[in-house]
Amino acid sequence: MPEHSSPIPTQLYVRLAAETLHFVRFSAMPAFFETACWKVRPEITLTANLQEAVAALPLLQAPISRTRVLVETPVCVVPLTDFQEEDSEAIYRYCFSPQEPGCVFYDTVPGCGHALLFALSQQMKHEICDFFPEVVYLSSATPLIRHFVCKSEGMRRIFVSTENEKMFLAALDENKLLSACFYDIHAPLDAVYYIAYTARTFGLDLKEIPIFVSGRPERRDKICEVLSPYARNAVAVKPAAEFNRHPAAMDENTPYDLIALLTD
Repeated sequence: MPEHSSPIPTQLYVRLAAETLHFVRFSAMPAFFETACWKVRPEITLTANLQEAVAALPLLQAPISRTRVLVETPVCVVPLTDFQEEDSEAIYRYCFSPQEPGCVFYDTVPGCGHALLFALSQQMKHEICDFFPEVVYLSSATPLIRHFVCKSEGMRRIFVSTENEKMFLAALDENKLLSACFYDIHAPLDAVYYIAYTARTFGLDLKEIPIFVSGRPERRDKICEVLSPYARNAVAVKPAAEFNRHPAAMDENTPYDLIALLTD
């Protein structure tokens, strides 16, 4: 870990995904930002991956007082007017019929009037809690929607964020959330298919609405290129400009949802 004049923050941010684990320590005052990415070895357990990461990454060896974990799993969107906390598990299981017992969590996004339900397996939850103290779980979709709902308000629009082989897509009509889904994508054309499918489902005209695409530059720019024959307003979102040169946004390896969380 590089030398810093500021003390190392004791709050740790973790982004949990199938292919990678991202770790961040950040504070605005005093200014501090440090990140590390760990490539997951799928042939071993999460515990074993975390053991290797902790042994190898100085970022994880400083004291930790609190941990915020972003979870990249499917989400179920429920209007806040209909949401009852005690119904969360039943609704999520009805929508996704998980094969193994898991823990169902929820976040709220008052800006668009919805709750987001998401889940994590019991085993993964226990493994994370064994390594890190005071864990708070959030859906990786939550900071994205909170950020998206404030961008181009008063318009119908689509937002896309990609990381590895996953794409999150949200469609909004002014502040009304029409759709929020994760998709597996293996090529830019997959992303264009899901964008077109969503637009058709909700009566959105691709020739008229803005479509904001974020993610790693090579994938982001290619999606915009493939999308351009069908959409006039496909915008490649560049984090440094979008987040006013925030330290997290200056690192191209930091996932967009993690930047959105750090700047929320």
